[in-house]
Amino acid sequence: MILNLVREEPLPSHIRPFSLARDLDELATLLEISFGPELAATGNRMVEEMRRLAQLGPMLYMMPGFASAMSGYVWREGGRLVGNVTITPEGENGVWSMSNVAVLPEYRGRGIGGQLVDVAIAHIRRHGGRRIFLDVRHDNALAVALYQRRGFVRYDTTYEMGLPSGRWPIVVGTRSERFRTPRALDGRRLFRLAIESTPALAQCYKPLKASDYARGLGYWLCSAWRLAFRGEDVIEIVGPPKGELAAYAAITLQLTQGQHRLRLLVRPDERGQWEEALLGELFARLHNAPRQRIIAEISASHPEAVAALRQYGFEEQRVLDEMVLSLR
Repeated sequence: MILNLVREEPLPSHIRPFSLARDLDELATLLEISFGPELAATGNRMVEEMRRLAQLGPMLYMMPGFASAMSGYVWREGGRLVGNVTITPEGENGVWSMSNVAVLPEYRGRGIGGQLVDVAIAHIRRHGGRRIFLDVRHDNALAVALYQRRGFVRYDTTYEMGLPSGRWPIVVGTRSERFRTPRALDGRRLFRLAIESTPALAQCYKPLKASDYARGLGYWLCSAWRLAFRGEDVIEIVGPPKGELAAYAAITLQLTQGQHRLRLLVRPDERGQWEEALLGELFARLHNAPRQRIIAEISASHPEAVAALRQYGFEEQRVLDEMVLSLR
């Protein structure tokens, strides 16, 4: 047997691999300082959850999948954790995500973030990675430039819209005849609608899967399992009721706690004709759903959906550039 050894370059003196037991609580503090207002605006409770988990100490390594989801590198200086980058394998062969790139304010301007990103990219390359995905605020010009210098390219821009729990609209009236619930035979129609509605560059880097749009027995069994064991339900509508589909809307409901998530698809040549009606129909079907925050992520290529969400009280929380780095 021939053993191929991969030579690893020594890390810069202040950088070392992230340690769950030692770094998690300090990382929570770093993220709160760096992204606190943004996390609050989006209802993200990541910091609180990290602090709660940090109390488990070494027992965290016994939680399946958690250690790999929180891998990465930190910059320690003066006995403090002052910078971080998190990297996560995404299950698909060679696909990784990069997140939580942050540096304490008093340490910025020294290239710490860039060095952490470089070390993370080298790690992913050594482990056979072929693509790295990340999201960055569209208005964070310094961060966008940092990633672009390393070869990242933007493949889409997404509006993250939020509707607070206390601002759900009151919808009065009967259900519209323009819509119906998806049927088992709609799988191919839904897949075609998704392809037509998704920017070509986004499909290039994240190809759509026909299996995600199948509505057969397997889909309904999985839906029943998620409802029974995760308290998660989905309401879906499509239109028109006959023929090729032009519009689709779905809301994933968290029946216990958390945030509901909303999705809209409209064929480009019919945009502006369906969005407000889709939202009105969805809200008409939510009278028994728990009133929790609703989040919608809409591509900038679909401004009609953004406008319709604003009409229903959704507020713009963030505009994110979705970026990718191809390693091979």
